[in-house]
Amino acid sequence: MLRKNIIPWSVRVNLAAFCFAVSVLSGPATAGLITFETAPDGSASTDDLVIPLTTYYETDNGVRVSFGFSRVADGTLDAEDIPGVIEDTSRSGIFVKYRDTLSPTDDRYGYVSYGSTWGGTDEDGNSIDPNQLVTDTIAPGFENQAGAYMLRSAKDGDPGYSRGSSTDDNWEQFIIVFDDVNQVGVTASSGEIWDIDIGNTAEAFSVNAYDEYGNLLATKVSPLGIDAADPNSLDAEPWMFAFDPANDGYTGYISKLVFNRTGGDTSQFYPLAFNNFNPLNGSGYAAVPEPSSFLLFSVLTAVTIQFRRRNRKTRSATKAD
Repeated sequence: MLRKNIIPWSVRVNLAAFCFAVSVLSGPATAGLITFETAPDGSASTDDLVIPLTTYYETDNGVRVSFGFSRVADGTLDAEDIPGVIEDTSRSGIFVKYRDTLSPTDDRYGYVSYGSTWGGTDEDGNSIDPNQLVTDTIAPGFENQAGAYMLRSAKDGDPGYSRGSSTDDNWEQFIIVFDDVNQVGVTASSGEIWDIDIGNTAEAFSVNAYDEYGNLLATKVSPLGIDAADPNSLDAEPWMFAFDPANDGYTGYISKLVFNRTGGDTSQFYPLAFNNFNPLNGSGYAAVPEPSSFLLFSVLTAVTIQFRRRNRKTRSATKAD
């Protein structure tokens, strides 16, 4: 008699395993978002952790990224330049503008937010105008986006870092360098500068993307900082930039990003808080074959072979009947 061609249990198990592999393993690995919640070695970040200029974050597709602040506007990072530092977002900028004095447990660097409702007196008993007080409160609604840590420039006195004086920590450019050890090719990237508002006059940045030959690929220009009282101010909020060849019309790979200070504020305390950096190739994924692809191919091949063998046996048994 004619038998139904029922898929044997063992084959169904293998097919189920294959479907699981497809659902879990087939998605290509993303390049990797750098949030600074962890240190370059993968350990948990800590406040005021200095990241040396020669220390790299490595994304999951093999792109290594270093961050630093150049003391001169030459587009390069050298040994005498300033490293980045991990900054606790909950204690980034408390200080009283009126007295220009720092809290002993907080930093003037990174981001700050203005217009606190705090009052009281300073250490000399003078009344403090609430509008003269600078706090470190992330703008409402952006707390999760800010996370617990950001990146800022180092200052004299940070643990393990000594320049000699705070004036030696003045910087001209923030620079991100790619060390593409796996030849993935970074064609796109995005990130956030926080707290573009008023400084001595106003803050602003231009962000330039260069290829390995020094050719300018594209430029992004931030808005000019405006007073915190203005509803359109970026006080304690992020400004996001993004480079993408499809939208920006360039070809080739990005070798480095150079952030120039273009606003009127040129003080040594010029703040820059940087966060959520994502270097990508054009598709947003690794350009090299993923190990999971080979595994999927192997699973599929094994299931196919076994199923064919079972089918041959079933047909033979049917003919015999």
